[in-house]
Amino acid sequence: MSVEKSGFGEYTLYTIKNAAGASVSVTDLGAAVQSIIVPDRNGVLGDVVLGYDTPQEYLDNDGYFGAAVGRYANRIADAQFTLNGNVYKLTANEGANTLHGGVGFSKRRFDLTTITENSVRFELTDPDGGDGFPGNITVSVEYEFTDDNRLVISYTARSDKDTVLNLTNHSYFNLAGRGDILSHELVINADSYLPVDGELIPTGEVRPVDGTPFDFRTRREIKNGYYDHCFVLNGEKCAELYESECGRIMRVTTDMPAVQFYAGGATGTRHGKNGAVYGKNSALCLETQFYPDAPNRPDFPSTVLKANETYSHRTVYEFATDNMTTIKIDEYAFSVDVEKTREYYKTHALCDCASCRNFYAQARGKLPKLDELLTQFGVDISRPDEIWSVEADDHIDYISTDYTVCGRVEEMGKYEIDLHDEQFLSVVVTDGFTSPNEQTGEYFTLSVDNISLPWVLNEPFPKPIKATAASKFKRFLGKIFG
Repeated sequence: MSVEKSGFGEYTLYTIKNAAGASVSVTDLGAAVQSIIVPDRNGVLGDVVLGYDTPQEYLDNDGYFGAAVGRYANRIADAQFTLNGNVYKLTANEGANTLHGGVGFSKRRFDLTTITENSVRFELTDPDGGDGFPGNITVSVEYEFTDDNRLVISYTARSDKDTVLNLTNHSYFNLAGRGDILSHELVINADSYLPVDGELIPTGEVRPVDGTPFDFRTRREIKNGYYDHCFVLNGEKCAELYESECGRIMRVTTDMPAVQFYAGGATGTRHGKNGAVYGKNSALCLETQFYPDAPNRPDFPSTVLKANETYSHRTVYEFATDNMTTIKIDEYAFSVDVEKTREYYKTHALCDCASCRNFYAQARGKLPKLDELLTQFGVDISRPDEIWSVEADDHIDYISTDYTVCGRVEEMGKYEIDLHDEQFLSVVVTDGFTSPNEQTGEYFTLSVDNISLPWVLNEPFPKPIKATAASKFKRFLGKIFG
């Protein structure tokens, strides 16, 4: 681990680099995160946050790119609040309301107080009455970056008067490093959120996410870019963000009670680092914080910092990659999470009919080439998701045997995958074919046609029937006719 110091106009840039070459760069201008460079699933390093190449661009533009936001993250209605019987008038910078503290900290120079092999610590003192807030306050922000690609942001503060305080980081994330974030997949560990009025001020209601577009409790694509809402967290596991093309994952944990999810819908067109053009939905923010407008809502968790007491909070952004493996067969290319697929086959439900049990009992030994093909995907040949079969004399014709694979089809071939395994088999690849077992995340289906196996069970051969189940028949016809 090391910290490299470099000039950044009149300011300074500090780059924390770990043993694998990943890095985080922060500047004393606004104590802002200027870059986060982490690997994708193939080990290729890329920058996953928006930012600028020069300090003047930070000074000239709004948006709070990467900044340490204070004194109060998010919005305070009517730019005022009452504390200890005193009314405090704040700087109004979003209509009649205060956003992110008014003038705030984002364009202030922070002092460097501590530097270690993998961390830097900044400090800022704001005078009593700064942007209208009471108390002489000293705020510190520490950035620590670890060898396992965890960015730990720690905040501490003390005031000589009772005041309100709500600090956060305002980094804009795009895990692909390009395009928009609408296809990113997101989890937010929240059962409820705060509805807002036309000025994005909370109405005071805490509403369940059930049945609403705000339900991100299971991973799903963002799709809509209008989010700018506060979510009430269930615990320290805050959020997880995933981008399937590059395989990057960002996990957020925090001891703050809420997170503001902003999808970048109001981000205007501007030029960023290395000539990049940023626009609407180019990136998203996950700002861990207290509730917006809490100083005016006694029913919300208190944001009061008592005189001479210590404010202390921490948020961790952990960067990882999925376990996708590239598999190419003929004209097909697949991205497969082999381990997840293996785990799936350990637990998923099996049909208990006689013809299916006959298949389970002998598939691996009778079909070694098919077993080899399926194993590279993490599939257990003896545990198919579904079988379509008919009985004929002393054997079973398994017309279609379906296997689920966790992953996605990158390139679809024109023809089926042919396999000669004592008998001639066809493997049909279906992207999006519905599995009877519950699925999470991306998956596709491998359907093996024309397997014929003898009867080996120590029980009477079943009476010939047209199909094992009507549902299977319907699924089979759907597969044939699309």
